[in-house]
Order: sequence, then structure tokens, then C-alpha cells
Amino acid sequence: MTEKIALAETIKLPQLSMPKDEAIKYFGFEGHESTFQRLLAEFKVHPDYRSGYRAPTYKIVLININLFDQFLDWKDKNKFK
Repeated sequence: MTEKIALAETIKLPQLSMPKDEAIKYFGFEGHESTFQRLLAEFKVHPDYRSGYRAPTYKIVLININLFDQFLDWKDKNKFK
């Protein structure tokens, strides 16, 4: 008697959130941490983007990378207004 074993396919999901130190690297702000901190401070209070900033503990901050990328696009388009 032979049994067939069905294997589940692994689906790679895009990462939605990441810690602040990883986001600094992901968005290319190495060496510009103070600029990133300033942008992040604005991001977390902006009514359209603040849902992308989560602080589950005092030391851990998670940033929604899609919303932060949209925020950076918005900043770029509105930098001289």
C-alpha cells in the first residue's frame, strides 16, 4: 500500500512592516539617521499616514513600508509648496 503525501506550496508574502533600523537601510538613509528621524516624526502625526506607524512596545517601532514609501512620494511632490 502506497500513500500519497500532499505537500503544501509555500507562498512568499511581501513584508508589510519592518523595524525602524531595517527601514533606515531599506530606504537608503544609512548615515542620515537624523533625517530619517525627522521624516518619521512627521509620518507618525500626519493624518493620512499615521496608521503606518506602530509602536507595540517602548523600544520596538514598526513602519508600514508601503505607507512610508507613499509618504516619501508625497513629500517629494510637495517639497516646494
